[in-house]
Amino acid sequence: MLLLGRDAKRLANTSQAAQDKGAMVWQRQISVTDQDVMTDALTEFNEVFPIGTVILAAGVKTGNKSGVEAPEQMSRIVKVNLQATMMNTQSALHLLRKNGGGQIVLFSSIAARAPQADLLSYSATIAGIRAYGFALRKALAGTGISVTVVSPGFVDTPMTDRHDGPTPMKMSAQRAAKIIAKGLKRRKSELIFPRALAVSVTLKSLLPVWLDDWIDARLSANIIPDPDEKAERQ
Repeated sequence: MLLLGRDAKRLANTSQAAQDKGAMVWQRQISVTDQDVMTDALTEFNEVFPIGTVILAAGVKTGNKSGVEAPEQMSRIVKVNLQATMMNTQSALHLLRKNGGGQIVLFSSIAARAPQADLLSYSATIAGIRAYGFALRKALAGTGISVTVVSPGFVDTPMTDRHDGPTPMKMSAQRAAKIIAKGLKRRKSELIFPRALAVSVTLKSLLPVWLDDWIDARLSANIIPDPDEKAERQ
């Protein structure tokens, strides 16, 4: 297993947890936006251990004030969430074709189906990831490479900790991981969960716009800045 991440501490903890479960782990501290380094890391690992599954799960989010976002923060979200995902998918796709098949897993969010006023750029980018994944799945039909889009609701993670507001049906990371693992084995086209929230979002989309907006207004939240966003403000 090859683990790539930017946060050294969390990367080490994840690596240790995987090893405790019996996995053989290689790790590299890399930013997903460093395209050349990411490609080199995947290629080098593939030469020793042919890659069969690639999971791209990096993502950041930031808030806004009545629709106003700082340009540098907007650019960072697009670069990390959408651009890096698409570029790294292409690097992985080249290797999977060489290996004769495999699986690409892209992380979106249930918010792709229900854009949030408090998460302007985030909502746009994860909707883009979902659209890209669905289109890619069709483009790869018959190649032996499957594509799964993971669209979770609120999961108990550091990112969710920064969501100062309602987090309906939030589940533990362990529960989410089990759902994802089960779905990936079945090579499902999309994993959207929790199911009750997914159904609620679908039904909500059928409501009159004024009622949909009224409901969303009662779910508003303040998004606490992450370290990078704080640094940008200094």
